[in-house]
Amino acid sequence: MLNKTVFIMRKFLLKWPLILTMAGLIAVGCSDDDSDDNNGNNNPQTVAATVESDARFSILADALNRTNLVSVLSDANAKFTVFAPNDQAFQVLLSQGNYANLDAVIADIGNDGLRNLLLYHVLQAEVRSNQVTSDYATTAATNADGDRLSLFTQASGGVTINDVATVQDADIEASNGVIHEIDFVLSPLNVAELISVNSETYSSLLAALSVADGDLTALLSSESNTYTVFAPDNEAFDALLQATGSADLNALVTTLGGTNVLASVLLYHVVKGNVRAEDLQDNMMVETSFPNNSFTVNLGSEVTITDGQGGTSTVTQTNIQGTNGVVHRISAVLQP
Repeated sequence: MLNKTVFIMRKFLLKWPLILTMAGLIAVGCSDDDSDDNNGNNNPQTVAATVESDARFSILADALNRTNLVSVLSDANAKFTVFAPNDQAFQVLLSQGNYANLDAVIADIGNDGLRNLLLYHVLQAEVRSNQVTSDYATTAATNADGDRLSLFTQASGGVTINDVATVQDADIEASNGVIHEIDFVLSPLNVAELISVNSETYSSLLAALSVADGDLTALLSSESNTYTVFAPDNEAFDALLQATGSADLNALVTTLGGTNVLASVLLYHVVKGNVRAEDLQDNMMVETSFPNNSFTVNLGSEVTITDGQGGTSTVTQTNIQGTNGVVHRISAVLQP
């Protein structure tokens, strides 16, 4: 589970220029259902007005006003989902950061920093609680280059976001979207954290990162560099174990020749820079973080990667955007 003080430790990251792109919908779906919400509102107001009129969200309403987001969330022609931190959530934030009030937050991270933080709680489509899946979603917040940041929702016995916030009251109706009350203020995640929150998909990769030489988890958490991670999923590691006759990760390490070799294999999946799907070209040779090695990207009906041993892997999910880079899910472990 992520440390709930992560926002405080990385608050300086929010001092970025803001680029708000209002186009595009997230893949988890949208709805035009205009029925009453769970709270009996049959003539809903806009998202901004609904937040303003609900006593649970007085600090959020104040923050929206301070950051000029009221006009954005009042757009009648748009659809939004807002994971709305209640007042108790903001009180936790203020307490952890030793902030007296929102004035102190703005003095520390700037008005644009607070604005981007709030936009990280906004999806640019209407997603009701029964449409939430255990997957990544794209927020309205951006990194310094204008790429929209990702969060992770989990739908199992309730809805959680980034493994830290829980939906307390779902499907609060608004005329231009829906609001879900949450109990913690979200913080944008780096690439290591984006992998960590999705252990159902990446538990094998997480285990490998933890035992490999070089403290690779810390490397991928660093905000001083930008990385692209082609992340093998659990099925990819299962296939590698079977191909090498290894019963588990420890046996695989022995087969490979040690934790230093495992580190080299994992670094072969890491590319410097923020390389998004739209940056890839057919027959593109990509230099990896494992010295003097590269792999080749092929574009066709699907995106595939040819590794140093001639093996192929399919890119099955792209542009999972973090604060210090981007993650792409792949179907096989690449070999240098």
